[in-house]
Amino acid sequence: MFRTCFRLALLSCLAGCGGQYRLASPDQLAEPAGEALTIARLTRQEVYLLDLPVKNALLRFYIASEQQQASQRAAFSDSEGCASAAVPVPDKPGVHSIVITHQDIDGKVVWTQVPLYVWPADSALVAVEIEAIPTCGENAEHARAALNELSTSRKVVYLTTKSLRHHHKLHSRLANENLPAGPIVAWTPEQITPGQAEPLSEIRRMFPNLTAGICASRKSAKALQSAGLEAMTTQTGADWPGVSAVGWQDMPGRLSASPVRHGEGD
Repeated sequence: MFRTCFRLALLSCLAGCGGQYRLASPDQLAEPAGEALTIARLTRQEVYLLDLPVKNALLRFYIASEQQQASQRAAFSDSEGCASAAVPVPDKPGVHSIVITHQDIDGKVVWTQVPLYVWPADSALVAVEIEAIPTCGENAEHARAALNELSTSRKVVYLTTKSLRHHHKLHSRLANENLPAGPIVAWTPEQITPGQAEPLSEIRRMFPNLTAGICASRKSAKALQSAGLEAMTTQTGADWPGVSAVGWQDMPGRLSASPVRHGEGD
């Protein structure tokens, strides 16, 4: 009896120590003057280390650099805590921010801000799995030089198997290691926010000049190929079906041979 009461009291204390909201949304990518279908997930830490979805919560979305009233959209969260809204995209290409907020009935406010990369539809892109980029040694220097050279002619989209809560640290890594900035996309099925379309296929729909990707594993190579991309790896001696093994130093030249479609006005 004592043990049961103690456990109930402990659970009550843990629940009382929670109540912290978490609001998460992936990086966004869109064409100028279009719409960015932005999905966010709201959870609350009701029990220690247990995030539960918050349903029927009103979430507001707007572009930070625009007049809030003009760009604001709103939606209620579903049973998974997810809400989505088609946010109007600025006309000007570049990096903007989407702000997402929620205020509960007690006046408690939670908010997050995610980058919105606005690129012309005919931009040339390359997908790079972050796990394929070495973090130290000579290979890291070669990778940094190759990616920075590539970024002069192609936009870089980073793919990762890490969950959304790690993406802020991944952006910090890109900055600290002087790697090109770009959207970070969780591309494995278990990391995709409920309701979100398969990322690579959606990006290719918007940007047909996403034609190649650099991957870290045979599984990743298959995923790239399934999305219609040419898969490449920097792993020496990799013998994966249909995958080109290319060193970092040779990667810019190898990718420069990939065809790029141009808009009618080019």
